[in-house]
Amino acid sequence: MVTSLKGRETRIQTVYRPGGKRHEAPASDWVPTTCRMCLVGCGVLVHVQDKRVVNVIGNPDSPMNRGRICAKGKSGIMNHYNPNRITKPLRRTNSEKGIGIDPKWQEISWEEAIETISRKMRKIHEEDPRKLYLQTWGGSQEFTTWLGVLRPAFGTPYVQTGVSPTCGKTVHSIQFLVAGGFHQEPDFAYCNYLIDCGTQMGVATREGFNHQVPDCAKARERGMKLVVVDPIGNNAAAKADEWLPIRPGTDAAFGMGMLHVLLNEAGIFDAEYLKRFTNAAYLAGANGKFVRDPASGKPLLFDRSDGKAKTYDDPTLKDPLLEGEVEALGKKARPAFELIKARAAEYPAERVEEITSIPAKTLRRIAREFGEAAQIGATIRIDGVDLPYRPVCLEWDRGPQGHKHAWHHTWALAMVNVVLGAVNVVGSIHSTDSASNWPVKKWPEAGQDGILMSSGSTHRGGGHFTAFPGRTPSRPERWDLFELFPVAAHTRTLVPEVYKNSGRWGIDHKIEMVIHSPGNQVMAGWGDVQAVVDWYKSIEMVVGFGVEINETHELDDIFLPMRTYM
Repeated sequence: MVTSLKGRETRIQTVYRPGGKRHEAPASDWVPTTCRMCLVGCGVLVHVQDKRVVNVIGNPDSPMNRGRICAKGKSGIMNHYNPNRITKPLRRTNSEKGIGIDPKWQEISWEEAIETISRKMRKIHEEDPRKLYLQTWGGSQEFTTWLGVLRPAFGTPYVQTGVSPTCGKTVHSIQFLVAGGFHQEPDFAYCNYLIDCGTQMGVATREGFNHQVPDCAKARERGMKLVVVDPIGNNAAAKADEWLPIRPGTDAAFGMGMLHVLLNEAGIFDAEYLKRFTNAAYLAGANGKFVRDPASGKPLLFDRSDGKAKTYDDPTLKDPLLEGEVEALGKKARPAFELIKARAAEYPAERVEEITSIPAKTLRRIAREFGEAAQIGATIRIDGVDLPYRPVCLEWDRGPQGHKHAWHHTWALAMVNVVLGAVNVVGSIHSTDSASNWPVKKWPEAGQDGILMSSGSTHRGGGHFTAFPGRTPSRPERWDLFELFPVAAHTRTLVPEVYKNSGRWGIDHKIEMVIHSPGNQVMAGWGDVQAVVDWYKSIEMVVGFGVEINETHELDDIFLPMRTYM
């Protein structure tokens, strides 16, 4: 619910790059709200005349978009006055289900709709909460959150927080591990060297681009170098100082090549950051696993100050060994950092050229430029406080994580930032959504083995889980076989496949009810559309929220109309 600004003077926003100006004429009928045409949530002002929406503009007081609005946001009026918009609850009267088959909707009252749905939910809750499946993506992030938190409240394990199975499939998991956040973006205010690998950060797309694009433009105006690594000469490549065409699906090799030049050829890395804030100094044995203290089971490090092996949390630990080989517990051991260096050494620039098509000479130059631009050891004073300063960022997103073996592609790229200490400090890559107190308290903290722990996307009902420390595999009891994949963020794509032969897996319950968001789950959530349709048809009650009817709604038993953000 929003309140119109009657009695307050608000002014229309006209935007000019890189900033904006306001008109002189006051108005009293502009309603502040949040655009929900995508997941970003830009602040907007809606102009109302004679109880009708006549215009939408960016809200200059919103930090998300600072008065800017994209074409999609501007078209929100079309959604509000969509001639196909449903405004009353509907109930199916045709028992035959399928895409293109008329459900023969019948309008019903809200009271009847709510009673029908709640009666089914009460029955399921009494019998087995696992019979409820929630699909929360779409409509708005608030909708995703509040429908998502129904999962723990009701007791079902099933919440599908995304439509596409590839959306954020590694960026979130890696953020959970590296910095505890959910998304990432460069610190454009101070970054001096940005590499976009498989993304158009700062030029087009990405969450929050209405502020990222002008921020990137300002950074480039002051001299930030932009290098784009992408198979396509896209918009970002057109704006870049350099475009490096790369063979699709070879991003891991590019990242490993960067690491090899930095670590093994140039010797550029942030030793103090790696010692103090990562597990780079943890000792590893010949089997590649951590050497652990026999009494506590905690990983050991070698303290150069007194030549003793100590646990990571020993208060006397002063100067952990980062390079070399020592003896610990009677066996030879090396810091984990040495293992990273050895693995990177398998990707010299010449081999990377064969894999990626990026010339070895170019790779070496870019890696050295990037490492030198990181200014290892530098600090900067902001508001009277001295802070670490690493003004470089290697950004990646949908490109590398869209390929097979996406984790390996993106982890190699993420490690470039890590070895330079360019994570969550001034000028570097920044983790967003790292902490919150509401609606669910979520703060990253040290957990098992002293490693950063994140609770995952708890604010979305827990549908995207962290990979560390993983889970113990067990006999599957869920339709998504989640128990068989101990480090997976989610396994929702398996549900329609398991339905084809649920007896094979010994699943002891049936999903009897699905509540889904306006997102078109059937057409966008899985690859085999018919398999998804067959699964939906097997469910006793499907309830869908929406603005208008899409293919998924054609399989609904009850349709609940949603109000728009206007």
